[in-house]
Amino acid sequence: MPLPHFRTCFLIPQARWIMQQLMKRLLQGLYWMAKVFGLLAATSTPTKQTEATSTTTTSSTKRCGKGKTRQPSGRMEWKLHYSRYWRLHGYLVMIFVGCYSPYAFWTIFCRMSFLRQNRLLLIIGFNRYVLVLFCAFFTLYIHTSKQKSMLKCLNGLLNNQRELKRLMMPVSENCRTTSASYLHTWNHSIALGVFLICFVCSSSHTVQLLSIDPEVPRNIAYAFSLFFVFLCQLCLELSLGMYFLALLLITHLVHQCNVLLKQILNDVNDIHRRHTQTLHRRTFYSAQQYWLSLELWQVLRVHFDLMRLSRCITSLHGGQMLCFMAFVPMECMVHLFISYFVYYSRAFLRRFHRRLPLNMYAMVFIGSLFINLSLVILYTHRMKRKFAETRNTLSWGVTALPSGNWMTKQLRETIQYWGLYLKQGKRIFRITACGLFKLNNAILFCIVQGMLIYMMILIQFDKVINK
Repeated sequence: MPLPHFRTCFLIPQARWIMQQLMKRLLQGLYWMAKVFGLLAATSTPTKQTEATSTTTTSSTKRCGKGKTRQPSGRMEWKLHYSRYWRLHGYLVMIFVGCYSPYAFWTIFCRMSFLRQNRLLLIIGFNRYVLVLFCAFFTLYIHTSKQKSMLKCLNGLLNNQRELKRLMMPVSENCRTTSASYLHTWNHSIALGVFLICFVCSSSHTVQLLSIDPEVPRNIAYAFSLFFVFLCQLCLELSLGMYFLALLLITHLVHQCNVLLKQILNDVNDIHRRHTQTLHRRTFYSAQQYWLSLELWQVLRVHFDLMRLSRCITSLHGGQMLCFMAFVPMECMVHLFISYFVYYSRAFLRRFHRRLPLNMYAMVFIGSLFINLSLVILYTHRMKRKFAETRNTLSWGVTALPSGNWMTKQLRETIQYWGLYLKQGKRIFRITACGLFKLNNAILFCIVQGMLIYMMILIQFDKVINK
């Protein structure tokens, strides 16, 4: 069949290459924006891989047949280093935001005629701008004060990625990767693409506001204050984007750990099926079990490090998540109420004698913010499910093993230690926002419920005040 063959051999590799190049450029842009906004005080330096893994693979050779010699590829490995210059830049940005925020708020509060036409609009505008400016300053403070810990976590993720790539290389060389692995990678790419698209679309409302506000061309300070508020919103979204990228990487690495663990347990089961009573073959299979136990220890070390890093990253970004979870419902509620006010409110109709149509730029803005928040919460829950999937994979693999004394002591103790580690990890692994509430799918319904209740209260106030 020529058409499926063409699709498999040309379209899919070309689409993957285009997607990789596009994502690479976008991530480089986000990396430099995070440095400019003072969220990341790091310099990335390439270090050439000098260790030649040219030895014949041990456990993979015994499991897969003929051993293959790995030649040094000469690829560059990137590592993040702490930069005092960018740290000083981050402190200067934080000081500027803290000093200019009161002036920007006062300028907008006194000059924006749309908010000052009604007391209810003035109240919600006051709440909105105070919350945005405070959350931006608090986010910058967390990033500047905990920069070394964040860089340590990011370097730990990169090291675990290289380690898992080395462990997964025999699996990929022997064509053991399934379509589920590719689907998992494509899901992450699509989620990252949606997040970046929503990140770009969230600036549409500010561009429209700067173009239609009559006070902007007459007052430069007022125009710069509006642009400053937009930069504060962008700072919050960049901080959330850094956390989302870390979630994607951790989820992908845990998925690779689960694939490798499942494959090792399948190989243990295959050894039992080929087990014979011949002395020479028993010695050979015992050596295979010894190397499998070593691989299990390596996967266990990587999995433990990923669980530790996930707890550390979620705790470091707990304050930012709390700020963003307060910022997004406030923005959605404010823009929805303004859309209601310019179409249904009697005060607006008495003053202007007409109704304004629905502002699509504002709808795109709040939709982008809510989608990004939903992606972060959903992938936080997905990361927890991947860690829980490790327990299911181990339970399935151990249940499939036959009983008897055919297993060596090292392999048996390693599997038992895996079970004990996962049992304890289930008890201590919790993901919360500053310890206030759990980050799971249920929090999305609570956010929507709070927005609707607040919206109904504001509508009732409008009907009472503007009779």
